[in-house]
Amino acid sequence: MNKKIISTYTTFKNPGGAEKVLFKLDNFFKKQGYEVYAASFDKYEDIKNKVDILNDEFINFKKLLTNDYLKNSIVLSHHRKVTTFLKLLNLFNNNFKLIHIAHSVFYNLKYFTLFPSNNIAVSEAVKKNMIDYFNVDEKKIICIYNGIEDINKNANTTLNFNKNEIKIIYPARICKVKMQLELVDYLKDKLDKRIKIYFAGDGEDSEELKEKIQNSENFFYLGKVNNLIELYKNYNFLLLFSEKEGLPLSLVEACMFGIPSITRNVGGCGEVITDRYNGFVVKKLDELLQTLNNLPNLSEDEYINLCKNARKVYEEKFTEEKMFSEYLNYIKNIEENWNRK
Repeated sequence: MNKKIISTYTTFKNPGGAEKVLFKLDNFFKKQGYEVYAASFDKYEDIKNKVDILNDEFINFKKLLTNDYLKNSIVLSHHRKVTTFLKLLNLFNNNFKLIHIAHSVFYNLKYFTLFPSNNIAVSEAVKKNMIDYFNVDEKKIICIYNGIEDINKNANTTLNFNKNEIKIIYPARICKVKMQLELVDYLKDKLDKRIKIYFAGDGEDSEELKEKIQNSENFFYLGKVNNLIELYKNYNFLLLFSEKEGLPLSLVEACMFGIPSITRNVGGCGEVITDRYNGFVVKKLDELLQTLNNLPNLSEDEYINLCKNARKVYEEKFTEEKMFSEYLNYIKNIEENWNRK
């Protein structure tokens, strides 16, 4: 049987956390000797400058379905709509193995979403959502945390703690789910002047955000920042206050750099950040305001402990090597069972 893995998503035009994991896994499996492809509804010329995919390793869905690519392949689907379609196809074509990778929690399309026998959830919160809302059998789901490359092995880039100017980075797509507009509306004119929040990213709400924070003493807009070291090296904390999450890579990245985070208690955020251990976990906007305005009261020792614990959490749970090892073991087990049949 050919060792072939096809990773699927709807589009690679605006790659986010799920797509980053997809490409990382593709590169890893390629090094393990697998024939690797990435598939989406895109045309290659529309994405070639946005993602690191070779032309002969990319498959448009139309081509995927009209050729023999699926035969004897393991398909890793990173999007539930694609999974549902492939699950239906798999009922009539059982010569490929389908694995769904769930990156977020959802509370819609319950009766229009199909899951295969093999599922990977990126957090325990995502796994619980699949069980409780979508009624997926717990035995058919394994949790594997997303891991990231350690680019902070030899240097701690964390900024010295200056109570007179506490710099906070909010790196996320500027959109309704990430709640930047709602956050600014609630916090403006209430924040301590020493608290400086920098929004990094772009998205459909970018222009409205820039308009809202014009001439603000607390809020600043950076736009999209691609260099992780540049993104994190000048900030004391990371802030993420989303409507929903699966397992946010930004929180994991902050831990890797030894930067404490302030986050909302949604999805897998609490699996990365423990309140007052490696950051702060809040539920509502009024709690967020109180937490932000209390930051200047932290002692330097308290801040240093938060930083040390952030790095410790990364090393224990979220390294790239740990993620790769668990995915490889899972794939190997599926292959062995497949070969027996």
